[in-house]
Amino acid sequence: MTVEELVRQELVTTEIGEEAIPFLCGAIRGGGEISFTKNGFSLSFIHSDKAFIELLCQVIQKISGFSPEIEVHYMDNGSQYETFVPAEKACDILEKCCIVRNRYEPVQGIPDSLFQNGSDSRRVFLRGLFLSCGSLRLPDEITEWDNKKTKSRYRLSFLLNSDLIKEDVMKVISQEADIDEKTVRNHRGTGVFLLNSQSICNVLTAIGSNEGVLRIYDIMTERRVKNDVNRAQNLDMANIGKTVRSAFQQIAAIQKIEQRIGLDNLPEPLRKTCQFRLQNREAGLEEIAAMFQPPVTKSCINHRMRRIMELASQDE
Repeated sequence: MTVEELVRQELVTTEIGEEAIPFLCGAIRGGGEISFTKNGFSLSFIHSDKAFIELLCQVIQKISGFSPEIEVHYMDNGSQYETFVPAEKACDILEKCCIVRNRYEPVQGIPDSLFQNGSDSRRVFLRGLFLSCGSLRLPDEITEWDNKKTKSRYRLSFLLNSDLIKEDVMKVISQEADIDEKTVRNHRGTGVFLLNSQSICNVLTAIGSNEGVLRIYDIMTERRVKNDVNRAQNLDMANIGKTVRSAFQQIAAIQKIEQRIGLDNLPEPLRKTCQFRLQNREAGLEEIAAMFQPPVTKSCINHRMRRIMELASQDE
C-alpha cells in the first residue's frame, strides 16, 4: 500500500461529525462537476476511490435526505465510480455549501460563512478537498543502496475544479497547517501544491492523517540515513583515490632515485621506507609505519616521504 492509499484509507474512515457541509464543499470544490440545466445546477462526481464515493453519498443523504445511486464504469486502467444529484436536489446542497446562491448565481471564492466552527470546519473542508482532488507523491522506497542520492521529491497537490478559489484554498492550507503562505505554490491552471516534506506533514496532520505522517517520517529518516551512508562512501572513495595517487607519485619518485643514485646509497631509514613502499604499493602511510621494528609513527613516514620526493625532484 502506498502512502497516498494509506492516507485516503485513514481519511475516508475518519468521523466527520457536524462538519458535513464543509466536507462536502471541499469535495465539490475539488472534483465535483457542476452542470447548468433549465432547473438549476446539477452535481456529479466520478472517482476511482469507491470508498470516497460511498462516503459522499452518505454525506449528501445526511445534508439533503436524497440518496444518490452509484454507477460503476469499467475501464482499462481500473474501475471508475460515479454518482449524480439532479438539479432539484443539488441546488439546495450547493447553496448550503456556499457554492451557489439564489439557485442560479455562483459564489465567487470561499466565504467565511462556510467555516462556522472555525478551525474544525476548515480542516474538514481540506479533508474533503484532498479526498476529491488531492495527490501525494513521495520518494520511491529505497531498495538498492547505490552511490546515487535519491532525486524524487515530496509533492502534495490539489487539482481544483476552478481557479477562482485558488487563493482562498492557499490561505486555508497555510492557516491550518501553520506554514508560510509562500510555501503553498500556485500551479499553472487550477492546481496548488507543496514540495516541502515538513509542510506536507503539517497539512496531513491538519486533515487528520496521523498514520500517513508517521509513514512519511519513516521515509524521511530512511532517506537521511541512505544519503549519510552515500556521503561516507564517497568520502572513503575520495580518500582511497587520494592514497592511490600519492602512492603512485611516491613510487615514481623512488624509481627515479634508484635509477639516479641507487637506493643503497640512501640513509637506512629512507632506504627501508622506499623498500616497504615498493613492496606494498597499495598500503597507506599508517600501514607502512607499522612495518618497522619498532613501529614508527605515520607522521614520521610522512616526513620521510616528503624527503624522498624532494630528493627525486633535485636536478630536474
